[in-house]
Amino acid sequence: GKTWGAIGGDCVTRESREIPGTPCPDVYLNERYGLDAYEFVLPNGSYTIRLHFAETFEGVTEAGERVFSVKIGGKEVLKDVDPFKDGKGLFKPVVKELANIPVCDGKLKIEFVAKEKSSDPEINGIEIIQLSVTPGAESAGTAKVEPAKTGTEKVLYRINCGAEKEYVDKNGAKWLPDQEMEQGKTWGAIGGDCVTRESRELPGAPFPDVY
Repeated sequence: GKTWGAIGGDCVTRESREIPGTPCPDVYLNERYGLDAYEFVLPNGSYTIRLHFAETFEGVTEAGERVFSVKIGGKEVLKDVDPFKDGKGLFKPVVKELANIPVCDGKLKIEFVAKEKSSDPEINGIEIIQLSVTPGAESAGTAKVEPAKTGTEKVLYRINCGAEKEYVDKNGAKWLPDQEMEQGKTWGAIGGDCVTRESRELPGAPFPDVY
């Protein structure tokens, strides 16, 4: 029944310390690392995705030690993400914003791919902002796009990656604790009940117990 979650990886929370220049400092003290992806079930439409990074592992001491790419829908949208380099040191917030990301099949998958001989990818926070919805559309462009509410951002998710508890930042925004997506099942029924009848002969069928 989960509509979002991480696929793979481990979580860590750093000791409390000052993170300047951000209204959500505690987001950067939690992280999920070594992950494969995050997956979200979303209405078809267009979205802005904000990814929050910070290098907080003191074993990383220079640029190039943790480098990875980000894919959405199988396409590379960020190349050579290096939180230490991009933030100019440890515990420095880095926000990467991706605008007009389409969702055409009801799912958004954000993948993280480590560069060869690099440390594992990491992520501290994810925001999913709805820009528009396409009611009834099975793929992009098959229906008229109806704008979402304007004036304020329509944030569907704020995820504090790696965190165990909900967090309210300095602006009053709520960040959800992390969770993992249910994996393993490749098919299944949605709803309904089951019944098995008493055994009896069903002529003309090579597999009578199916009936």
